[in-house]
Amino acid sequence: MIDKAATEEIHAVLLSLHKDTLLLPKLAIVEVASREGLQTRPSAPAWFAGMLDWQGSQLPVIRFEGLGDRPLEEVGKRALVAVLNGVGAGLPGGKFGLLCEGHPHLIKLNRSALAPLPKRAEDRPEFVVARVSVSGNDAAIPNLQHIEQELARVLESITV
Repeated sequence: MIDKAATEEIHAVLLSLHKDTLLLPKLAIVEVASREGLQTRPSAPAWFAGMLDWQGSQLPVIRFEGLGDRPLEEVGKRALVAVLNGVGAGLPGGKFGLLCEGHPHLIKLNRSALAPLPKRAEDRPEFVVARVSVSGNDAAIPNLQHIEQELARVLESITV
């Protein structure tokens, strides 16, 4: 007999940012890497953190909090790079990095664990699909496809 509750659960991760949390499907995250060696690009927007040598290739890394040219604060000492699988075909290597504070927190979700929340005033609609409460935590659900498109546009305009 199939457990109906188990089939309605999905594995997800909560990814802590400087002043926010993202909710992502578990399959979106490949691994968490050190940000040591992250090379900035002066001609890029502030949200583009730079390029990281990862597994023999150059991985573009972003700061979600700065998308849409929002002001950014200094990155914390615990900052790491969550390596994400791309959802489209616009990125070289099909992956990109996202600066995060600490390691992702694996969770199982079902309908009762989520409650919709209103978006924050600073949430840009093109980058945040929705806000939810997950076990008492406020989390943004990012529009990964749009983020990738924006990142691909930036990568075309800078010398990598």
